Amino acid sequence: MSILDGPAPCWRTPSAGGRALASLRWKAMNDVPPGDAPARAHGFLEAAAARLMCPVDEVCRVVGTPFDQRTSADAGAFQSIATVADELLRRRRYTQAIVDGFYVSARKGQSGEGTFVSGLEALSAHGYQPDAVASLPVSVARRFLGLGNVWREVESLDAIRLLDVGCGAGADMGVAHHLAGGSARIVGLDSRPDLLGFAANAGPSSLLVVGDVMALPFAKRSFDVVVANGLPPLQRPSTMAMSARQLCSVTVAGGRVAASVLVAAPTLLDELLVEFADHGRDFGRNLATLATGKPTVEDVESAFIAVGAEVRLRLGANPYLDAADRAETAMLEVVATPR
Repeated sequence: MSILDGPAPCWRTPSAGGRALASLRWKAMNDVPPGDAPARAHGFLEAAAARLMCPVDEVCRVVGTPFDQRTSADAGAFQSIATVADELLRRRRYTQAIVDGFYVSARKGQSGEGTFVSGLEALSAHGYQPDAVASLPVSVARRFLGLGNVWREVESLDAIRLLDVGCGAGADMGVAHHLAGGSARIVGLDSRPDLLGFAANAGPSSLLVVGDVMALPFAKRSFDVVVANGLPPLQRPSTMAMSARQLCSVTVAGGRVAASVLVAAPTLLDELLVEFADHGRDFGRNLATLATGKPTVEDVESAFIAVGAEVRLRLGANPYLDAADRAETAMLEVVATPR
């Protein structure tokens, strides 16, 4: 039996029995220690098959089909499997409302939902230069929710044109202002006007714009440096590739795109590739993404290479506060050079 059989596939409307069996499978999976990724992955595949009322082999076939080889039916089936993963893992789907809600406490100078290390602690953990941090207004520094360090190995930004996409309260704009000695032309873009009010204090001469990475209101190749530190659409597998394309499109050839991206932990992927060696690398990568809700390092690198950029990657400090999240994810610092 295939999950694609029939005019109204059964996996869309599972019976009470199917849901009950999925719950039992999931309970058994949750009894597995968090460090045993292969056992938990087997538990997820069994729970998904029960929830969608199809054989485990069919779930594995869909998961292992490369993105560019999926039929429209396969794409729909994979989305159903991803929905099951979100439900079983109690993971909220990415929406603008979720993103806005995440930053409510940050507007008050508190950690965003207590999920990540933030503020001065985060700036220190990610290795920001102490003198650059000291130059930031307190109201800006304590609202920092970047996931990494987009200024690593950068000592000067003399007379450049810079864009900070998802600038938030403006910490990275303030650091850029400090590194440039006031000579840079800095633009900050964010979808939350209230945070831009704080960003205005980070660099008095900066231009602030309300906008979205999916529709950047700038001419192509109009910035020397573009940064995106913790930009939500860049963290999600479904919007990552388009975000990478947009960031590179407004950066001059030979310029610098610096971003931080939360990814599935490379160690997690390695364990899955060993456990499911017969299923191939695409299966392991897609399973790691389903398990974490994050792209893999390979996915991120491929997204920037696909738009003609040279890419350098570095694993940085994981900002998650929860130990289970830190075990399954990693923080990736990306520097891309458009050609």
